[in-house]
Amino acid sequence: MNNRIFEPRQWVYVIEKATNQVKVGVTTKISDRLEMIERTGGFHISRKRMFGPFQNGYQIESEIHRHICSQQIIGEWFSVSFEQAVSVASTVADSLGDTSVANAAAEPDYEELLDFLYPWPKEVWEVLGFLNDAGLGVYKEKNGSIWFESEGYGIFSLDFLKGYMDVVNHRQGGHQHEY
Repeated sequence: MNNRIFEPRQWVYVIEKATNQVKVGVTTKISDRLEMIERTGGFHISRKRMFGPFQNGYQIESEIHRHICSQQIIGEWFSVSFEQAVSVASTVADSLGDTSVANAAAEPDYEELLDFLYPWPKEVWEVLGFLNDAGLGVYKEKNGSIWFESEGYGIFSLDFLKGYMDVVNHRQGGHQHEY
């Protein structure tokens, strides 16, 4: 069986809009993302620092947010100094950052995922078909967590997927499943 190689491509960034106004985010296209932030935000980024690329950029971003959440303004914007945000980001990236090249089977092995989602095989196969057709990556962390990734939608968890399946089922007149 052929293997696909996944180069790390998620960049975590810290940008400064104004004194003590920083954004911590993640992207796979750093230049495009920073240009879009400036264009849609109507400001110029005064300072920026990138970390990566990583396989697990979203995990790193989430952990950075957790460390500075008491200073959150809104969303991914925080009222902290640029230096403090960079220091936290550097520490988290050094401790959690996965810069390894990952190998995956050319055809994803969904057996473990199917076992986890059983007893709804029909719905599961529909979702797995959608995931495969949409070109979504399926990743399993060392701790057993399963994550999905899409270029357009980022990374999301299996819990989110289960919730989505419940919403679809409910809209089709079904019932919610107990987990």
